[in-house]
Amino acid sequence: MQGSHFKRGFTEGEALQVNVIDFDTDIVHPHGVVKLYTVADLIVASNRVVICDPYEVYDEVVRVSIPTQPGRYPVIMSAAQTPRFQTLLYAMLKLESTAPLRWELLGEYTTSYVRGSFMDGIVADFLSKRVEQEEDYVEYVDSLVVEQLVQHDSNGWSWADVQIRSDIDANFVLFDGLPSTGSFEVLGGYDGFGELSQVVIDYRMIRNEE
Repeated sequence: MQGSHFKRGFTEGEALQVNVIDFDTDIVHPHGVVKLYTVADLIVASNRVVICDPYEVYDEVVRVSIPTQPGRYPVIMSAAQTPRFQTLLYAMLKLESTAPLRWELLGEYTTSYVRGSFMDGIVADFLSKRVEQEEDYVEYVDSLVVEQLVQHDSNGWSWADVQIRSDIDANFVLFDGLPSTGSFEVLGGYDGFGELSQVVIDYRMIRNEE
């Protein structure tokens, strides 16, 4: 992830060159305007956050886990507004108020369902075990998220804030309608004290203008 693209991708109203195809009309939209949304807080009860597609959380090969402290952390979505719809650029988990001075690749997560999430570690463990108990795990996850995805539709993508157990103060925040399936980089931003202050998923939609 290039620093200039990242900064512009989190600047409200910034005009960008993007890689967006309207599949209804086959028209390419090369320009978009950045819209930012603070959608929900990730509630972390464990000592780790999992970045994954909730439909594939059981597969440790296609998810990324990072250590963190318990707490509530805002999830910020960056989208590009095109003439007909919005497309996601980045998803951010903000762990600290301090701005990052350097970035490191933390790993990649993979999705077959054009979805992603930030998830508490306890929730990830619970869902992973639930796979063995459910005849149709996909249907089970649908039952958790579909109603909220309809409520929180942003004309091209949507999100859900899901607490799966009333006895555990923890959740996952899901975003649906990614630009494509595949693997996406998860990057960590570190402040001047070497502390992880931001975690960002890059959906590779900003074109290189340099």
